[in-house]
Amino acid sequence: MTAPRPVTTEDVAALSELRESRAWWMVGTGIRQWLPGEVRLAEMAAQVVAGEWHVLRAGAAVVRCASCGPIPTSGRRVRTTPPTCTA
Repeated sequence: MTAPRPVTTEDVAALSELRESRAWWMVGTGIRQWLPGEVRLAEMAAQVVAGEWHVLRAGAAVVRCASCGPIPTSGRRVRTTPPTCTA
């Protein structure tokens, strides 16, 4: 495997599929952090352009992803380490 790197526009479809599969896994285990269908492909593409996602590859396959988006400003304490998902 290689070091994590920012996602490129070429990675958007693979990243979207990986995120969606992890969202379904989370729902199946009772975790409501990422919900299936909540991030559309166009929205994810915009996040990619903004540098909000990183991936880890094993050969040509995207095997891990991390969301590095803006931290909410609601005043509540939030985790600053981005979540990681594994295929």
